[in-house]
Amino acid sequence: AFFLSIVILRTEKKAQAMSLEIMKTEEIANQQELEMAQKLFKLYNIEYINNMVIALLELIYRVLQIVVMASNNGSSSSKA
Repeated sequence: AFFLSIVILRTEKKAQAMSLEIMKTEEIANQQELEMAQKLFKLYNIEYINNMVIALLELIYRVLQIVVMASNNGSSSSKA
């Protein structure tokens, strides 16, 4: 999920830039609305980065669980 999030974030940023450009060239939004859209996109990207961090932490957690289980199995078999 983490690596996919990186790819999606890049795509999102490109799409956001394109949409801002379209809104500007087609005069769909005035300057104030464009600034608000940029702020909204920035907040959206921050949320996306937060989700990426959470996904990375979950990945680390799972890896550590596997390491602990492997360590416990290794120490159990050496005692027997």
